[in-house]
Amino acid sequence: MSFFVCILCLLLSLASVLGANRSPIDDSVCKELINGVASARQQQLRSILPDKTFYKFISDHSKPHDDIMLVDVDLNTWSLLLNQVVALKMTGSKLVVFAIAYDDNICKELWGKGVPCYYEERWIKGLYTAYQKWTGSTLPPGQNLVNVQMGRMITTLVTICEGHNVFLSDGDVVFFRDPMDYVFNNVNIMITATAIGPNPDWGVPYMADNSSTYYALNNGVVFYRNNAVTRSFLMQLTVNCIEFLNKGPDSMWAFLQTRFHVYMRDHHLLFYPSRLDILSFLMHSFLYA
Repeated sequence: MSFFVCILCLLLSLASVLGANRSPIDDSVCKELINGVASARQQQLRSILPDKTFYKFISDHSKPHDDIMLVDVDLNTWSLLLNQVVALKMTGSKLVVFAIAYDDNICKELWGKGVPCYYEERWIKGLYTAYQKWTGSTLPPGQNLVNVQMGRMITTLVTICEGHNVFLSDGDVVFFRDPMDYVFNNVNIMITATAIGPNPDWGVPYMADNSSTYYALNNGVVFYRNNAVTRSFLMQLTVNCIEFLNKGPDSMWAFLQTRFHVYMRDHHLLFYPSRLDILSFLMHSFLYA
């Protein structure tokens, strides 16, 4: 009898451990994607997932299928976000704006202004700990950029896995028109790009009809449509970033930007011809003027 009791206790204990390690992402549309990641990288990815409070934050302050704008804020940028929120309201935009804070006390200020804000100290510390462990290096005191990139990477993935289109924006951006009016219906990703001199490390001549101009992609302003293609892209981008950090310190503190670029370059991304884009943009400008 005692033998069966011990077996039952062991099974209950195992179930408890598995339940404790289970993340809400395992109940999302990304379940198969994350379970398809190699074991070592999957464990590392799971170690930086936010806990259930983030999922509750999303569900409490949005409706299913709302378009969500995620904006990272710290002590230097949170006040700039207020300009963006006011400008979006003036455009009549229905984007739901969420601030992801990386310093204590910021959320108190933003909630006071009516801006939903998420901050979780254990998660923030976990991001820093993961970076140290993966790269084998520490960061200078007050260096928040790496944490912001890791947080942006993982909150984007989680939010799209929860069924939302995601619009990423830096805090110092101000929209004079609703950006969702300019999202083409037939694209999975829309991103800003800057023309630069020939530089294979930061740019690629992406435009099929303008092969002499190099463009650097800016993942500080980017729209992700929630579908199977984009979810797979974001999962692979996250894994790619983790693999990069496991090779050593990020000397430029820009791994998310550089990995995004390399991922696009290596997969031979080509944008729509730039002339067609200009015409489409002008038509949109005329229709929504």
